[in-house]
Amino acid sequence: MKKILSTVTIIAIFSSAVIAHDDEIGGIYIGGGISLESPLWYDSGVAGALNIGLPLIRLGRGVLTTEAALTHSISSPSRNNIDFTATTFAGYIGYIYDVAPRFYIKPRVGAVYRSYSIDGGIWGSDTNSGYGLAFGLGGGFRLIERTDLYLNYTMLDGSDLTHLTVGFQYQF
Repeated sequence: MKKILSTVTIIAIFSSAVIAHDDEIGGIYIGGGISLESPLWYDSGVAGALNIGLPLIRLGRGVLTTEAALTHSISSPSRNNIDFTATTFAGYIGYIYDVAPRFYIKPRVGAVYRSYSIDGGIWGSDTNSGYGLAFGLGGGFRLIERTDLYLNYTMLDGSDLTHLTVGFQYQF
């Protein structure tokens, strides 16, 4: 799993520097936003989210992409004075499907590295990390040329953590 995540991430980041803008599918895109972070058994918190993606090839009305995403807790979810902090780093394969000229949907699946920290005050602390799968469905709306408002919902397999992210992204 670690090799898959590393491979997808390296492709998304480094190949973007050598691939020129293609008018047919567009160029590299980067974005950032705020995520509602919802671990099971805890109240929701807020995470910061960054993403970078690379369109690969047009397939039908959409574009196959690779994408790397990073999230980190800003305001930790908590319950009964126990704080939960998460950091995730994922590599995805996605498909941006054009529903209308200014609107698209984007299903994605990938590998994720997740690191959790629980601070229970007098009850002690614990950390956990590992690899897994991530599944998501998102959409976007083109505000102005090359700038999108996007919304993503992501579930992390086997971890009971979800992210609902809203943000902006710019395509070069």
